[in-house]
Amino acid sequence: WDPRMSELVGSDLEIEALLRRELLKAHFADEDTDIAFTRAVSALRLPDRMFENAQLPGNSITLRQRVLAKTDATGGITWDSSTMLVDWLLAGGGEASLFVDRSVLELGAGAGLLSIVIARLGAASVTITDGDAAAIDTALENAAINDVADHVSASVLQWGRGSSSAADSQMAHALECIGRNGKCAHTIVASDVLYNEEAIDLLEETLRALIGCGGGGHVVLG
Repeated sequence: WDPRMSELVGSDLEIEALLRRELLKAHFADEDTDIAFTRAVSALRLPDRMFENAQLPGNSITLRQRVLAKTDATGGITWDSSTMLVDWLLAGGGEASLFVDRSVLELGAGAGLLSIVIARLGAASVTITDGDAAAIDTALENAAINDVADHVSASVLQWGRGSSSAADSQMAHALECIGRNGKCAHTIVASDVLYNEEAIDLLEETLRALIGCGGGGHVVLG
């Protein structure tokens, strides 16, 4: 459990009490603890998040947030590093040519703020990817709420290449979503996606695999 979640859903004691209650129920019912954890986190409710910036077409974005049924449970949340990267881009920190009329792929999209902003800025297409299918569902819901669904596609994508047939299949599907005949998107973006050293190697491997498909090469990380 990521301690940052406590700021959104309640005190550590309240969260601990909820999880303990569900796990005890699972124990006495001889139920799988993963199922109990899923039930517990699904009971947590998060407020919608409003992102506002005068430089943003439409001025504001409303984001649904979800507590995903994973050990860290953070993938459905919009964290401050994402909003800081967006503010930097809107302030002219990034070249508009990286996005306008270009194909863009986001890694670890979570709730989808960055992808939605890039779609609003005039990207030809945006491909949302995340390792968690539930995060993908949340991001697509947010794209629809903010009227950019027609410019967005999505694919589950676990980082790493060649580790399994499933990983290769996910990579192939992501490239298909981009719609450039197997080539990478013009620009790859990611924000707040690294939490441990193991993830660094997997991210590098994934970036090399995507860029190796040709057609892209611009990477923006925040």
